Amino acid sequence: MTIEAVIFDLDDLMIDSERFHFDALKRLMKKYGKSAPEDWFAPMIGLDNYECAEFVIRNAHLPLSVDAYLNQTLENLIELLPQMVKPNPGLLELIDMLTGSGIKLGVASNSFKKYVTLALESLDVIDSFACVITAEDVEQGKPAPDIYLLAAQCLEADPENCLALEDSPVGMIAALSAGMFCAVIPNQHIKGANFSDATHIFSSLVELTQALPDILSHNQQ
Repeated sequence: MTIEAVIFDLDDLMIDSERFHFDALKRLMKKYGKSAPEDWFAPMIGLDNYECAEFVIRNAHLPLSVDAYLNQTLENLIELLPQMVKPNPGLLELIDMLTGSGIKLGVASNSFKKYVTLALESLDVIDSFACVITAEDVEQGKPAPDIYLLAAQCLEADPENCLALEDSPVGMIAALSAGMFCAVIPNQHIKGANFSDATHIFSSLVELTQALPDILSHNQQ
C-alpha cells in the first residue's frame, strides 16, 4: 500500500485546545448560574458538537435548545481562539515533510467549521490542506466513519491509502472504521484509554515526524 494522503484531527492533536473548549463551556454555564463539573471533561473529548450539547443540556438542565447552545459555545470558542492557536511541537515540521513528499493533506474534525477554519488560518497552515471536513459536512460525526470517508473522497484518495492522525478513541474508531491506517498521539486528558487497535502510537508529533520515513516506506512495500 502507498500512503497517498494524511488526514489530521485538530483539537489536541494540532493545537492544545481541549481545555479551552471546557473553558468555553464554563463561560456558558456561568451565564445561567450553573457550573461544569471537572468530571464532565474527559467524557466530552472527541464527541461531536451536537452530542456535547445534548450531554450538557440534559445533565445541567439548561433552558436552551441545541442550536442556541451551539451558537453560544461557538462565540465563546472564537473569543478564546487567540489563546489556543499555538502549534503543538512537531506540527509545522510534520506538515512541511509531508507536503515535501507530495502527500495530500486534509483535516477531519468533529468541531465547528468556522472554528476549525479560523484555527487553521491563525496557524498559517490552511493553504497546506486541500480539504477541511467537519461534522457539519456529514450526517454523523465521529465515531462514525463519515468524516474520514468524505475527506478521502475530497482528496481523491482511497481510504486504504490514507493515514489518519488522531488523539482520542472516538477519532481512532472513526478512522479505522473508514478503512484507514491510524497513528495516535494519546490525548493527555483521557486516562486509561484503549488505543490497542491503532496502527501506530506515538508520544508526540515530534516522535511521529521522526518515524515518518519508516512509516511511509513500510506502507509502500
